[in-house]
Amino acid sequence: MGRHGLLRLVEALLAGTSIPWIRFLYAYPTTLDEDLLRLMGQEERFCSYVDMPLQHSHPEMLSAMRRGGSAERYQRLLDRARELVPDVFLRSTFIVGFPGEREEHFSHLLDFVRRAQLDHVGAFAYSPEEGTPSAELAARVPRHVARRRHRQLLEAQRPISLGRRQALVGQRLRVLLEGVCEESEHLL
Repeated sequence: MGRHGLLRLVEALLAGTSIPWIRFLYAYPTTLDEDLLRLMGQEERFCSYVDMPLQHSHPEMLSAMRRGGSAERYQRLLDRARELVPDVFLRSTFIVGFPGEREEHFSHLLDFVRRAQLDHVGAFAYSPEEGTPSAELAARVPRHVARRRHRQLLEAQRPISLGRRQALVGQRLRVLLEGVCEESEHLL
């Protein structure tokens, strides 16, 4: 499909169907297409939602994780998404405690999260998975340190997410309800 494959797919779905909402799940920062963002900003049926699993911001950690990109590139991409899609909801996930992560790496990530002003952040404390390249890496971060960093990252994000949601108070929004929640009949 190539670099513009997702764009062509969304265009075909918009042209050939009456699907009321189209949303893709993951947008990798190395392949997110500016034309796709432009279409998202113009087409009401294309949900203004970008979930980009950035994983970290420090160049040494990104390299260890075998990820392309940089904090600067990520920030430019987030800024451009907001410019082209003013009502975009931006979400990402990050891993803390990856082998070799030092306090300076984690501080870099905290600073990035504060600057990025994402609507939602998911965070995970690294745990080795047998058979993966990272499971063989030395310089393991102690579990209690990874858990502390996980808490700190989510605490740093909490007021950002709250502020982004408070900005929605008073607005009328279309929502999709799939049914009653299995955990409680009081939740949809």
